[in-house]
Amino acid sequence: MISLATIDYFSQEGIPYLALGFFYFWLLQPFTTLAHETGHVLCALFFSRGRILVRVGESKESGFKVNFKMGRRLFCSIGFNNPLSGVTVFRQQKVINRSLILFGGPFFSFIISGLTGFLLFSNSFSAAIEIPLAVWFCLNLLSFLRSALPVRLKPTISCPDGVPSDGLQILRLLCGGKSGN
Repeated sequence: MISLATIDYFSQEGIPYLALGFFYFWLLQPFTTLAHETGHVLCALFFSRGRILVRVGESKESGFKVNFKMGRRLFCSIGFNNPLSGVTVFRQQKVINRSLILFGGPFFSFIISGLTGFLLFSNSFSAAIEIPLAVWFCLNLLSFLRSALPVRLKPTISCPDGVPSDGLQILRLLCGGKSGN
């Protein structure tokens, strides 16, 4: 069994493992965003009324996109263009409910990262399992940090000033403002 201690990732021997890690990083990005948005969706199912729309990735005409409906309230769209972008749209007027829904995404990313980290660092796995687990851990930790810190994220075509992170939206709600752009 190969474990973290037997592979020197920063030597010539480790180059194929790092290359595989970059491949998994690219492959798992949309699933990390989907996991983060799942945290928002689970809270939105409890604290909002009406339809809930989840979009992962940007929807371009030329890209691969999957649309599906789950039940009467949940509509999903998953695309592989810009897989780090994701949005959950819901209708809710109460500040506390909106804050809880916004909190759900970072919380879910943190929990997934914590559980994956515990699993990864408390066991010895073969490289075939260790590498995707390490990438999954890092992606979810980055997703948590990116969403929890109160900052504006990378500008997009639809939001040229940058999208406010979940943390910034929560901070604005708690200070009496609106959580939108």
